[in-house]
Amino acid sequence: MKHKTILPVAVSKELGERKPIRVCFDESYVVLFRTSQGISAFLDACPHRGVPLSNGCVKKGNIKCMYHGWQFNDKGVLIDVPGDPNFKSYSSPVLTLFYAKEYDGLIWLSRNKFSCSELFTPMLPPTHEHATVVKTINANKIEIAENFLDALHTHSIHTGIIRSSKLKNRCTVTVQNVIDGYEASYIEDRQQTGILSRLFGSQITKGIGRIRQPGIIELEYITADNAIEMSVVIYIIEEREGACKLILRTYLKKSKVPFIVKALLLAPFQFLVLHQDKKVLELQHKSLTENPNFKPIVRKTDIMRRYIEKTYEGTIEECNVKLEIML
Repeated sequence: MKHKTILPVAVSKELGERKPIRVCFDESYVVLFRTSQGISAFLDACPHRGVPLSNGCVKKGNIKCMYHGWQFNDKGVLIDVPGDPNFKSYSSPVLTLFYAKEYDGLIWLSRNKFSCSELFTPMLPPTHEHATVVKTINANKIEIAENFLDALHTHSIHTGIIRSSKLKNRCTVTVQNVIDGYEASYIEDRQQTGILSRLFGSQITKGIGRIRQPGIIELEYITADNAIEMSVVIYIIEEREGACKLILRTYLKKSKVPFIVKALLLAPFQFLVLHQDKKVLELQHKSLTENPNFKPIVRKTDIMRRYIEKTYEGTIEECNVKLEIML
């Protein structure tokens, strides 16, 4: 059975009251607009001449095409054709329907009906607050997922921020399957050596990285008393081959230090790390495009690569692997 794809495609504040927006979802461009009933979502092409409806406007909860002024209601029914004095509203939809819900500050989309209980949000107690960042990277979704789940590049790409370029720790890694995906847990014999660890992670003893269908990354940083100090959730939305939109949410545990202060302290480092990742991923994608016959060498230290590929293929198998690396 094909996995039901449900992903957030936009942050709520991206969609205003009068202007529709275009998003990409499941290999299709979709127009979103607000109505009194919530958010409507349709294939972004007017059935008259194919012009994107997202270039039009919203009038009284109906979407109006910019080309000939055809209007459609929140169910996709054609309700007005300017210039036709005998026009009568259609009785059934003429637009291709998608299903949208607004939940937890995000706009979620699917080709099928769904409930909020089916949406993926991290299993965190109410002791955590979050901040959201949206980023576009011109790279393949598998390469992006691997980058965020690959700890071994942090010495060279994020030198001094996440880990030192020289000092390495012995690390035990366990890989196992979870619902809709796989996870790798990392236990190092010493604290991480970068400035982020010294500022925000002095109590962290374990890190976990997960990949879930249909393109969700989770990074958790756990203390000795098994509490989640920080969690990062990354939703990967493929906009086209070689270009992905990322919605990143960073959850921080509440403490005596106000959340806004911690978030502002963390933000410059997070933006720098994202910039560094974006740069190397786009260089990699350019090189892979120039060398279409390239075949990557995958070693056991490339811990999550095969599991990322399996997840995107929809193959979730029993898995329990343990190995040691220098991290």
